[in-house]
Amino acid sequence: MIVTVTPAPAIDWTVKVDAFDWDAVNRVVQSTREPSGKGLNVSWALHRAGIPTTAVFPAGGETGAYLRDCLAREGLPHIVIDTGREVRTNITLVAPPDHSTKLNEAGAPLDAAQVADLHDAILTTCRGARMTLLCGSLPKGVEPEFLARVVRDLAAIGTPTTVDTSGAALAAVLPARPVLVKPNVHELADLVGAPIETFGDVESAARETIRRGAAAVLASLGADGAMLVTGDQALYGRAREIPFVNSVGAGDALLSGYVADRIGGVPTLLIGSIAQGLSLLFYLPFDGLASLYVVSLIFGLSRGGIVPSYAIIVREYLPAREAGQRIGFVIMATILGMALGGWMSGWIFDATGSYRMAFLNGIAFNLLNVAIMVLVLWRTRGPRPGAAALEPA
Repeated sequence: MIVTVTPAPAIDWTVKVDAFDWDAVNRVVQSTREPSGKGLNVSWALHRAGIPTTAVFPAGGETGAYLRDCLAREGLPHIVIDTGREVRTNITLVAPPDHSTKLNEAGAPLDAAQVADLHDAILTTCRGARMTLLCGSLPKGVEPEFLARVVRDLAAIGTPTTVDTSGAALAAVLPARPVLVKPNVHELADLVGAPIETFGDVESAARETIRRGAAAVLASLGADGAMLVTGDQALYGRAREIPFVNSVGAGDALLSGYVADRIGGVPTLLIGSIAQGLSLLFYLPFDGLASLYVVSLIFGLSRGGIVPSYAIIVREYLPAREAGQRIGFVIMATILGMALGGWMSGWIFDATGSYRMAFLNGIAFNLLNVAIMVLVLWRTRGPRPGAAALEPA
């Protein structure tokens, strides 16, 4: 499980207009509200990707109840420290052609007892977690050193911590040695006290951040992509042919993807195989057209996640010099398996006059797949020295 902590949650209110003029009445064409705050955004992304997560945050009043209701409705586990105070609202104004203006309220202040309750809730929830993410700004009443204390306390119980914050809190947390910090380019420049104008400047600032204590830096660069810098390499990536509209939440999505990637190819394959098996199981009782479309969508999405994970598993478990032939063999076996599966289903239908046994056959093969992956996980616990490494940029 991945736990996110949002000391200053928010309700994001996004307002879109066809045009905007100062000192005039502007007509809103679209308005949406949703739970937000950096940690909550990451938990949303992880939850929608099928990765177990729990969100921890302080909240109160009617807006706090709104957050609880939204998360409960979506089935996202959460722990709330009741403050009795309303949650802040962040307003994003989107206007043509590509303007996005953000107005963020300060988080509701916490008193000493509530800070202590937040600290205790973090340690209790994160015991046994695969990763804890401390995300966002700190409200009044929470000292910058709070995050450093949490990182040290979590390290003492064996839970690694990633930090996505800025300003004094980011500077204070570095000596506690989090496994990753995720500033944006402006926060990174503020941290090191130097302008950042080139990719080389980004890497230099990230290495200074590592020198101060962070194990790695994942810098989000807005429309210019992102850069991951570790002790011995720098990796740069940028999405192509995607028009830039609004960078709000881009860093949170980047962080959730990074954390999800850390759980590895085998857990991804496990999630996809279980979802695919369940979708086959759901075919049995449903016979309506609408239900057929829904179940088929679940099946297709899970299938789409399974096939690429084979390449990830090859990268993780086998030497780099063998990756080409191994991936080719796996893809060939996948295609042959899909062809054989279609033939077997047709043969079963011809023999029984029903697809019921064909679905059960598919479920059985998914269970076999799950069993093999569980065996792989059990037999390969610990580091894999032969796995392929990422190449430095």
